[in-house]
Amino acid sequence: MKEIIARNLGLLRSKLNLTQAEMANYLGINSRELISYYEKGERDIPLGVLESCCNLFGIDLIDMFEENEDLVKANMHLAYRADNLTQDDIQAISKFKKIINNYQRINRILDSSDNG
Repeated sequence: MKEIIARNLGLLRSKLNLTQAEMANYLGINSRELISYYEKGERDIPLGVLESCCNLFGIDLIDMFEENEDLVKANMHLAYRADNLTQDDIQAISKFKKIINNYQRINRILDSSDNG
């Protein structure tokens, strides 16, 4: 399972065109090398760090455990490639994606209660 999470982390980070250093900075980690260890599956990723990554990528936590790479890519909301993002841009994007995910969850709950 650690290998799947590691692969998905690297895949999603690359899809956003973020460097390991930018990712480490966003996560408040002092070392780019730690991101490398996570992506190689050499270190366990703490749950809080994994959740922060999901907020940045705009995905649900369960998506980090997806074995099918195509589904991982498809589940990434508002995915785009951007160059020259500042740290403030990354923070703002992450917060916006979290708002969208929460909105979608609320709508799913409301839809299921209307149909139930």
